[in-house]
Amino acid sequence: MKKKIMGIIAIVVVATVAGYNVYTSQNNVRLSDLVLANIEALANDGESGYSCSATANCYYGGRVEGSVSCTGKVSCTSGYEYVKCDGRTNYCS
Repeated sequence: MKKKIMGIIAIVVVATVAGYNVYTSQNNVRLSDLVLANIEALANDGESGYSCSATANCYYGGRVEGSVSCTGKVSCTSGYEYVKCDGRTNYCS
């Protein structure tokens, strides 16, 4: 009978320690998510100093006859005769 009670106590102790470890690890994830959100907000706000630019050639009659470009704070891409910066697209005219 004593062995049975000691076994139950051991199981309760192990379960309590495991539960506490899970609880504390979940709190760390929340803090980490908060820190990442703050970093992303600073980057999107332009306070980080990050900027980008994109340029694309404009073709007329098979020859390059100019270009189109843009600058942004978050994302910049270019394609065939267009550029896109921070969600705004500019095309060759």
